[in-house]
Amino acid sequence: MAQFCCQMSSNPYPPLSYRNVVISDKGLAEMREGRRVVFVRKEHVQAVEVRFGSPAERPLPQGILGAGLTTLGFASVIFLYGGGIVGLRWYLGSLFFGAIGLWILWEALSRRSYLRVICSNDERKLVFSGIVRQKSELLSFLQSATQFGYSFKHCFDEKEMT
Repeated sequence: MAQFCCQMSSNPYPPLSYRNVVISDKGLAEMREGRRVVFVRKEHVQAVEVRFGSPAERPLPQGILGAGLTTLGFASVIFLYGGGIVGLRWYLGSLFFGAIGLWILWEALSRRSYLRVICSNDERKLVFSGIVRQKSELLSFLQSATQFGYSFKHCFDEKEMT
């Protein structure tokens, strides 16, 4: 005999979502292709700030890694030029590392809107997909999300998100 269990939530409001960020009475989440890639439980949240900047969790180390791979990849291409068919494999591998380095560097230097969630022992970034063009939509979403007990501090410049 199968038994079914249904947990009743103490909050009657359904989860709210804007682009790929979901806010509920259980916590905050960032979604990618229907999967939850970042989740912060509500009891761990100390503060939430709305920011505009690098979407990388650790931008400085990521930028250094990207610059290093890019330099290594493209410098190796120069040294391997003219190596014939034997050097082709190394040449393509060096191009691959250079391309990966450029992508990592791009991600570290690009600027997007995100929620900076400050927890007791860490902080996480929930990055909004795409470019948030309508600041009023974002602010309306955050205002609605206060029903779950979160408060949002706006840390972006008025010129940044117009």
